[in-house]
Amino acid sequence: MRPIDVMRRFLDKDERNNPTELNKFIQKYVPAFNGLSVKTTAWCMAMVNACLGEVGKKGTGKLNARSGLDLGEKIDLEDAQEGDIAIFARGNSGWEGHIGFINKVIPKVGGPVLEIIGGNQTSDESGKSDEVNIARYTTQRLLGIRRV
Repeated sequence: MRPIDVMRRFLDKDERNNPTELNKFIQKYVPAFNGLSVKTTAWCMAMVNACLGEVGKKGTGKLNARSGLDLGEKIDLEDAQEGDIAIFARGNSGWEGHIGFINKVIPKVGGPVLEIIGGNQTSDESGKSDEVNIARYTTQRLLGIRRV
């Protein structure tokens, strides 16, 4: 089983209806999340760390998405594949970000779009937010791709 497959098990789980299940899973693998909740803490990186832990791989142990830039091996965008980890800038600060697993690379004129399965994100289709879902991201704010 791969980390992306673990994330898929949580599709449509959100912080409003499933906080206990999400918290319990994350806290099992991410000690930094103990005493915190998906209801009050940005949890995209925590979920990636937990999915890595579930399959015996080492995460960063940190909660900030940009820490994902320290994972595994750096991959060029043209070599990205399903299961790789994508890290994006978010907001206007140097520390904010978002992270998830690449579900699909969609070729587009002007640059590919990455279909990301991740936690604490908004779905393109349903518009639901703060859940594990699949959403599309342009590569304009892409900071890096890692393979673990």
